[in-house]
Amino acid sequence: VLDYGCGSGLFVQYLQSKGFAAASGYDAYGSAPYDKLPAEKQDVILAQDVIEHVADPAEFLRTLAQLAQPGALAVLGTPNAAVIDLSEPMQYVHTLHQPYHRHIMSAETIGKLAAAQGMTMVDVDPVFYGNSFFPGLNSLYLGRVLRASDDVLDDVLAGKVPMKWELFTPPAIWDAFTGALRDPGIDLTVALRLP
Repeated sequence: VLDYGCGSGLFVQYLQSKGFAAASGYDAYGSAPYDKLPAEKQDVILAQDVIEHVADPAEFLRTLAQLAQPGALAVLGTPNAAVIDLSEPMQYVHTLHQPYHRHIMSAETIGKLAAAQGMTMVDVDPVFYGNSFFPGLNSLYLGRVLRASDDVLDDVLAGKVPMKWELFTPPAIWDAFTGALRDPGIDLTVALRLP
């Protein structure tokens, strides 16, 4: 398993702790040991929140195919262009994430790019991967927390969540407890079978 775009390698370390000793990571902006691509061909490649940042998505898919065993699985997580309403840009400020997100695609677009590379789309899941039934751990409530934090994601990730009244209103509490059931589909996960 290769976590392509692994950051500091937390998911790689988690996989290794669960018995996946050969799990590895790569991040173009990372530090050792995640700053070099593995020499071994991979059975599974995860690329969470990567394809929207690359200069050429088709070239990125070709790179994944070169890193993989024939028939390997690639799992991509990315914002879903099909649900973005540009008449309400502030609702999608983190999804659009300008100027860092270069390409925001729908599952259909990813499927066409993949087919052009000889890949087959195996599955599409239009639900935020981080949704949980634990209160507050879902995309709808996270959006509220970000807006209450002046949209500074790094502060939220560092645990600096402000205690502002708007996080405790009845609609906010409703989102905290039921948001996982009402996911708006802003993020999607696509599984591709590589050639």
